[in-house]
Amino acid sequence: MLYDARSDELVPGLKLWNAETLKQKETTTPQQTIDTKMFASDSIESKSTMMDIEASLKVSVLGGLVEFGGSAKYLKDEKQFKNQSRVTLQYKATTNFKELSVTDVTLDAEQMEKLEASEVQKIEGSMQAVIKKIPSLNIEGSVKIKLTDEEKALTNTFSFKFHGDLTPKKNPATFKDAVQTYVELPQLLGPNGKNSVPVKVWLMPLKTFDPKAAELMTEISIGLVRKAQDAMEDLKETQMRCNDSLEDKVVESFPVLHEELSTFLKLCRYYKTNIQKAIAEKLPSIREGKEDESSLEEVFEDRHKSPFNHEKLNKWLSHKERQINVIKSCVDTMEGVKILLNQTELDREVFDSGVEDVLCFVFTSLPKGDSYLDEMDDFLKSTKLGSTHEDHCYHSDEVLNTMREKAKFFQGLAKGLKNSSKFRFLITAKTNDKYKGATIYHYKKGRLVTEDFQKPSSVETITDKRDLIWSRTPSAAAPTAHSSYCHLSAFAPVDAVQVAKLVSKAKPSTCSLDPMPTVLPPSVSMKSARTLQQLASRSVGVIGAPFSGGQPRAGVERGPDLIRAAGCAVKDYGNLQFEALLDGVQRVRSVGGANRKLSEAVQEVKRDGHTCVMLGGDHSLAIGSIHGHAAAVGDLSVLWVDAHADINTPLSSGTGNIHGQPMSYLLHELQDQIPVQPSFSWIRPYLLKRLGVKVFSMTEVDQLGVAKVMEETCDYLSDKVKKPIHLSYDVDAIDPSVTPATGTPVAGGLTYREGVYIAEHIAQTGLLSAVDLVEVNPLLCSEAGVSSTVSTALTLLLACFGRLRQGAHPPAYRLPEP
Repeated sequence: MLYDARSDELVPGLKLWNAETLKQKETTTPQQTIDTKMFASDSIESKSTMMDIEASLKVSVLGGLVEFGGSAKYLKDEKQFKNQSRVTLQYKATTNFKELSVTDVTLDAEQMEKLEASEVQKIEGSMQAVIKKIPSLNIEGSVKIKLTDEEKALTNTFSFKFHGDLTPKKNPATFKDAVQTYVELPQLLGPNGKNSVPVKVWLMPLKTFDPKAAELMTEISIGLVRKAQDAMEDLKETQMRCNDSLEDKVVESFPVLHEELSTFLKLCRYYKTNIQKAIAEKLPSIREGKEDESSLEEVFEDRHKSPFNHEKLNKWLSHKERQINVIKSCVDTMEGVKILLNQTELDREVFDSGVEDVLCFVFTSLPKGDSYLDEMDDFLKSTKLGSTHEDHCYHSDEVLNTMREKAKFFQGLAKGLKNSSKFRFLITAKTNDKYKGATIYHYKKGRLVTEDFQKPSSVETITDKRDLIWSRTPSAAAPTAHSSYCHLSAFAPVDAVQVAKLVSKAKPSTCSLDPMPTVLPPSVSMKSARTLQQLASRSVGVIGAPFSGGQPRAGVERGPDLIRAAGCAVKDYGNLQFEALLDGVQRVRSVGGANRKLSEAVQEVKRDGHTCVMLGGDHSLAIGSIHGHAAAVGDLSVLWVDAHADINTPLSSGTGNIHGQPMSYLLHELQDQIPVQPSFSWIRPYLLKRLGVKVFSMTEVDQLGVAKVMEETCDYLSDKVKKPIHLSYDVDAIDPSVTPATGTPVAGGLTYREGVYIAEHIAQTGLLSAVDLVEVNPLLCSEAGVSSTVSTALTLLLACFGRLRQGAHPPAYRLPEP
């Protein structure tokens, strides 16, 4: 068999001697050597060095002129990702040296065992440290290797591949298998190395026998070999970076990105094929002397002027990687929001019959088509150079900051309305040159309202209010009689998309309440009641506290505005403004700061001489409301109406939510059970000096009836000194069939009539000084449920200020006579 050194091809079928002559002339000399090495590099240069490949053969390998078999297949096994570590173990054993008069052959065996992990440089060092613990090769082939727990965890991330001239008993699947295979390699050679194969051959030129025979005229210069090697290495690195990006979850979620990267990778592979084709065509001609090597060198010179210039490829990839990172940052901020792949999916969501409002975060600068990719494609087709337009949108800090701010705003809305089936929040990509980077589309009932939904830039003032007024009007039938009426506005739900938080700037004002009927309900004892004439000229100051930080569910911050919208704005002091909530369930700093601000507001209302109504918000606000009340008037009687005692301490709470702990912050006896919390350093307990809390459960309500329970309650509160009463009313005390729009409903609560009766009874004691109405959450149920809850809350408030369910007829009313 002959070998053509010009084209690196075997010429089968031709022999200079027959087999018998070859056997007679062959001499064999034992040459026993073993060499083991470890390599962490995956470059063409390191592989060539490992396989002992000289420059001439290397350029043939780069041009695809050489076929690979056995251990040489390792040369074509390349890393696919830059985020991938590789360590290669080489075992090389030489057994015999065979010699003919014209040819030398070395018989040996070479094995390449490759270990891979999914991280980069720091892992390579750890991998090499582990591999160095592999015992020396021994004939018994036993394996004992001691690894630390950290090293064992590292080996679990390895994958293995075996390239060799000998076949192992089994392909290694684990680190232990790979070590076992490596240690047993000497046994695979067989007795006297009979399983070894030729790996290096020294050839005699045919010209030695015949001066007219073809010969190798010239070899490729080292400089040209290096240019070919650099070109292949650059393209290899580019392809690995591109593969890394294609594996990113964000790229999988946005088809435009995936398509661009896939096209880029495909064009790079085409260009690599073109270079290999040029090498394969020109190399034999150069070796024959028919062409000068400058013809091949021109190919690599053109590369530097082409779109496949390494610097240009890197620049495009860096731009694309930044684009991916910016999008990933925004998507991570909006965690949990659904990503849509195309316009069809967006239409399906927008036209869903059960959805009223859709907010869609749109990445606007992901256009289909890329001028640089077009230039690459054109160059491959015609080798003509063109110009490219670069969009630096994602390099602009201004655009990046705007995108992040919009993403945070969007996430805040999505989180607050996640339980509402009428609102939907989505993410997609859609070209829109008006808005760089990203914008927010707002769809209302299937129609696009705006392409640039914005956070409200100014505070909106609530102006549509109605006063609650008790007044006397003369009667023709009975001039001394009086009647009462209540003017209420119709319930109109607030648009949660348009109004995230409404803050009233109205100046403090009040409304007078005229005397009510003097007839007492039979359940109200004179011992516990003042004369109802003392209610004359009572005035009410309302504070809105839209705060939800004492528990994890958003929505209760909308309660004050919904109750106002239902008609209970009795000359209010506006909503308090609170800081944005901090992360974490307990939110101690946020809750402490909110209550401190509320305490100051309540003190202002009480200093102005009004009965204070605090519209929450969650029940953690009772800390500030009661503290401010007590700070203004002194000792209080507190009536706590709730489905829960809310007397947990931070140490006994199962959730850490402060809306289940307000009583423990106010009771003197529990202070040593509360850890030191700087955010609550302003508060000191004002309530009971002893823990003599009287408790009525639903069992007593069922056994005694609500009338008897309230009679005992009021007698207990006014037994010694008639103190101002602070009524803290959580709507979850009422059965969820009546008030479903609340965060922690409990079945079997008070009926509607029982709940209202409690408020009526307290009103008629004449001692009511402040009211909390909390935990109305419009985001937790249907519109009908919200309407029922808000209507009940309004009725409770009206009952607190004297509205009775016995009709509007005064006590002296006489039936008309015929």
